[in-house]
Amino acid sequence: LSVDGQDVSSATLWPFEGTEPPAVTIGPLTLFGHYSGDRLAIRMRDRDSQIRRDFTGLRWFPPDESYRMRGIFIPHEEPRFLELPNILGDVETFRSSGSVKLTVRGQELTMTTIDSGSRLWFIFRDLTSGKETYPAARFLYAPAPEAGSTIVDFNQAHNPPCAFNPHTTCPLPPLENRLPLRIEAGELAYHASH
Repeated sequence: LSVDGQDVSSATLWPFEGTEPPAVTIGPLTLFGHYSGDRLAIRMRDRDSQIRRDFTGLRWFPPDESYRMRGIFIPHEEPRFLELPNILGDVETFRSSGSVKLTVRGQELTMTTIDSGSRLWFIFRDLTSGKETYPAARFLYAPAPEAGSTIVDFNQAHNPPCAFNPHTTCPLPPLENRLPLRIEAGELAYHASH
């Protein structure tokens, strides 16, 4: 048994100090606490997982430069706090400093951003969701805006952790990020999931 890489016979795990919960390792298993909405939960990683052993690699749409564009950042007057349900129905709060206005395949869209360190984070769904791509949502990061704009590259859209493992939770997109068109760029779906 080890906690954060140190062998122990006992340890206090909760409440944890710092920004990251301690990692408890028992053989091939690593466990750590987190919150799903207001509920305390435990995440587990298994180095010997059947999911990991059966994994055959990532699958993506072919890169398409038409899905890479400049978007105009529209800051909120004051940061907003979005309450988004996750796939289990727990509500999580995310800070948003603005939205990005862009044109995709001739359609003008405005997508809400979520603050993520020095980057903008988009949680989105589109008309490929549940068909070619993961049903719940995909994630996309863009650089922090410079001079009022940023580059949005849907070729970089990727699946959330819950696309690979039914024991993880992922936030669902805000309504304005449920796009009324097909985004045929980024990562594809793999297997039936929740």
